[in-house]
Amino acid sequence: MARTKDRYKKSLNVNAEKEEVIYKAAIYTRLSQERKEAWREKSSSIEAQEIVCKNYATTENIKVVETYIDYEKSGTNFDREGYKQMMEDVRNRKINCIIVRDLSRLGREHLEMGRLIDKVFPFLGVRFISVNDNLDTLKGVDGNKSFEVVLKNIVNDMYAKDISVKIKSTKMNKAKKGYFIGSVPPYGYKIVKTKEGQILEVDESVRWVVEKMFSLALDGFSQVEIARQLNLLGVATAMNHYKTGRVYREPGDREWTGSSVGKILVNEKQYGAMSQGKQSQYLAENEKLHVTNKDEWIVVENTHEGIVSKDTFEKVQKIRNKNKADTVFMRYKTNLKKDPVNRYENLVYRKNTDEQLYRRYRMTTHGKNEPRTVDYIFINKRGTGEIKDQTDNIVIMEYLIDEALYKTISSMLKKMKSQKELLLEMADEKEKLIKTVDKEIVRLQNRVTWQKDWQRKLYESYVFEKLDRDEYKAKKEESNLKIDVLTDEIARYENQKTEFEIKDKQIRKWIKDLYKAKGMKKLSKELIYSLVERIEIGEDKSIRVKFKFSSEGLGGMKDE
Repeated sequence: MARTKDRYKKSLNVNAEKEEVIYKAAIYTRLSQERKEAWREKSSSIEAQEIVCKNYATTENIKVVETYIDYEKSGTNFDREGYKQMMEDVRNRKINCIIVRDLSRLGREHLEMGRLIDKVFPFLGVRFISVNDNLDTLKGVDGNKSFEVVLKNIVNDMYAKDISVKIKSTKMNKAKKGYFIGSVPPYGYKIVKTKEGQILEVDESVRWVVEKMFSLALDGFSQVEIARQLNLLGVATAMNHYKTGRVYREPGDREWTGSSVGKILVNEKQYGAMSQGKQSQYLAENEKLHVTNKDEWIVVENTHEGIVSKDTFEKVQKIRNKNKADTVFMRYKTNLKKDPVNRYENLVYRKNTDEQLYRRYRMTTHGKNEPRTVDYIFINKRGTGEIKDQTDNIVIMEYLIDEALYKTISSMLKKMKSQKELLLEMADEKEKLIKTVDKEIVRLQNRVTWQKDWQRKLYESYVFEKLDRDEYKAKKEESNLKIDVLTDEIARYENQKTEFEIKDKQIRKWIKDLYKAKGMKKLSKELIYSLVERIEIGEDKSIRVKFKFSSEGLGGMKDE
C-alpha cells in the first residue's frame, strides 16, 4: 500500500512541475485554383481542413481564436489575403500558434516554407503545427523530422510546378483551337461546356444591351454617356448579371461606369473572335502573373456567334481612337501635366453623411496668352453620368482642401506640447496601464494555480478513498469550470495588453508624422493617410478635417 501512495505522489509532483502555457491559435486553410467543385467536397475541402485542425487543437488543449481562409489561391506565392492577415495578427501578438492540415496548405514554395519554419516562426515565438505531417514545433524537430519537412516542401513545390506545366499546356492548346479558357464569360455571353472545351453562347436576355452600347458608340456617345443611358434604364452591371442572372438592378446594386462600358466596347469576343492569353503565369519557370505583349496573344476568328458585326466593332474602335487622340493630353504639344496620384482617395465625404466625393480634373483657361492648367476637384458624382439636382451637387477644389489641412495642422501644433514631451507622457501612461494589467494577470494566474493545487489534493482524497467517484468528479468539474473562466479572463487581459501596444505604436507614429507635416502646404498621400480619418465638405463649402487621434486625448490613448 505504501508503494501505491508513493507512486501517486510521484505522479502528482510531475504534473505540478509542468508549465502551463496559454496558446492563442489560428487555423489556416487554403484551396487551390485548379481544383474542381467535385474535389472540393471531399476530404481536402476548407471545412474538412478546419475540422482536422480543430480536433488536434482540442486534444492539445489549444484555444482557437481565428480561422483564416484563402479560397482558390495558389500555394506557390504568399500574396494571399488570408495569409497576410494572419501574419499581421502574428506580428501584433494576437496569435502565437498556427495550425494547418498539412504543409502544402501553408505553401508550396519550398525555400519560403523553409524560411518560415526555421527562422520566421521561431523568431516571432510562434508554435507551428502541421497535423497530417506530425509536425509540432513545441515538441521539437529532430534531424529526421527536419529532413522530412524539407523533402515534403520540395515535393510540394515540384507538384505545383508540374501542375502549372500541364494546366498551361492544356489551356494554350484549347485557346489555339478557339475554346474559351477563362472562368467569367464576357458580358452578353454564357459558357457552355463540351467534352473538347468551353464555348461561348449568346445570352439572349442581355443581347440588346450590348447592341445598344455599340449603337450609341457609333452615334458618338462617350463611355460615360453610355453608362448614364444604361443607368437610366436600370440595367444591372456585367458582374451583377453574372453573379445573379438579373437583367435589371435592384436597390443598392452598383451602377455602370464609363470604364466598365469601355471594357465591353474593346472586347473582340463581341464580334465572334477569341483573343486570349493577355495575362500569363508559368510557375515551372518562377514566372509571376503579368500582362503579356500583344504579339503573344492567341487570336482566333469566328469561334462563336458575334453580337455585333466585325465592321461595327472596327468602326467603334476608330471613333474611340480618334476621340482619344483629340484629348488635350494626347496632343503633340502641350504644357499640361496631370497629377495621377489621388492623395485624398476615399477620404472626402459630404458633411455628416457617408456620401463620398470623387476626384475629377478640369481645364482652366487663365488668359489669352497664358497656358491652360489642370485643376482637380472633388465632386459627389461617379463616372456614371447620374442625374442629380443642381442644389444637391457638392464641388470643392483640391487646393482648398490642401489649404484647410495646412491651417488645421499649424493650429494644432501651436497648442500642443513638444514632440519629446508628448512621447514621454505617452510612455508614462503606457507603463501605468501595463502595470495595472500585469497585476490583474498575476492575480488571476495565482487563482488558477490555487485551483490546480486544490484539484491535486482532491485527487489524493479520491485515491485514498476519502471521496467517492461521483463526488470527486462533481468537485473536479466545478473546479475546471472556474479555471476556464479564469483562463478566459487572463486571455482577455493579454489581448488588452496587445491592444495597448498596437495603439501606442499607432499614436507614436501619428505624432511623429504630425510634426513631420509642420510647414508643409501640400502633404504626400502617405502622410495624409497616416494623419487623417476623413474630410467632410459642407453645403457651404466648409471643410472639416477629422484626424485619427486628437491632441487632447493623447495621454489617455483615446480616439477623437
